[in-house]
Amino acid sequence: MTAIITSPTSRWGCWMVGVVIMIIFMDFASIRYTAHLQVPINLPLGKKNHSSHVQQTSGLSPVQQEKDGDSQSSSTQLAWLLSYPNSGTSYTLNNMVQMTKQSTATNYGRGWSQVYSAVSGDQISPQDRENAGPYYMGNNPLPPTFVLTKTHCGGYCDSCVPSEFVLPTADDFERKCRRSERDFVSASTNKTSSLQLAYKTHIPKAIHLIRHPLDNIVSRMHLSLKKVRPPTGRLPKKLPGRIGSWLNSIADLPTKREQLVEWCKMTDALQAKKWDSSQLVTSDIKRKVQQAPLCGLELFRYVQWHMRALEMTTAHHHDMKTHILYYESYSTNYNATVQGLLDFLELKDTGDREPFYGNK
Repeated sequence: MTAIITSPTSRWGCWMVGVVIMIIFMDFASIRYTAHLQVPINLPLGKKNHSSHVQQTSGLSPVQQEKDGDSQSSSTQLAWLLSYPNSGTSYTLNNMVQMTKQSTATNYGRGWSQVYSAVSGDQISPQDRENAGPYYMGNNPLPPTFVLTKTHCGGYCDSCVPSEFVLPTADDFERKCRRSERDFVSASTNKTSSLQLAYKTHIPKAIHLIRHPLDNIVSRMHLSLKKVRPPTGRLPKKLPGRIGSWLNSIADLPTKREQLVEWCKMTDALQAKKWDSSQLVTSDIKRKVQQAPLCGLELFRYVQWHMRALEMTTAHHHDMKTHILYYESYSTNYNATVQGLLDFLELKDTGDREPFYGNK
């Protein structure tokens, strides 16, 4: 199974050619325990004049069968925003709020002073251990049709061991998509901790957001560097072991190109020994990751993530309508792109827009 990337941007030159070759020949069907994909996968990333499309089939997956009898109490239904981190998630969500003056939702409600259920619309008590979300802040009303709901699913962690980022099947991926987290306040101690749950609510629609891989990787590098060089007024995060010193040395480099090369070396080196000894992937995959011109493990995570998302929405969730959204289409065909999102979610346009800056 292959993921094809076309129209590489000239600023990456020969690096991009190497990345394309690596992805074309990386056969992720050889990840151990993985069911053979039954649909061809083609990711025309970075190609100009993208036209988003909708796909739908019929049937139930093993995970979908677990959801029988679990229904929403409000008329609003969930539409996942499936997004690999730093692929344009925040802009897509913020712009949807601007366009509709209605809420979006998320699996991640930590740090919120007030948390509401996007399924029922009810406020969730800080002492509630049961309500698994997803969540919204309550600033705007829930849409009458579909609420766009952020989930990064799993398999993207750049400092985790392979057992935490290799996802052998689409069912493994979906379980990660359903994970939620929010703050929990103990009634006895009044201490706040993180509560991690999972919901079974039926998901009739999904928007699969895809960004050019190298732009996505550069954005993830910027986020990593912000941990040690945060914006003015924020304190650096305390990072374990050598990661903090590595990131500080990378942040000191004079050019983005040098920073990217060293960041890629760091992400590859962090789990090199455990990756080499992992039984979850074949020696052929390991060899091809090693041959990547840069960021071999990050490219593995990126390609695996999008393939699992496509497998989940096409081969498994046969009743899930999916809208493919290319981040670059905001730059090349903005009006048609946002109108396509509104039509897919069956929402009305107020005419307002969030300003778009394509270089983020």
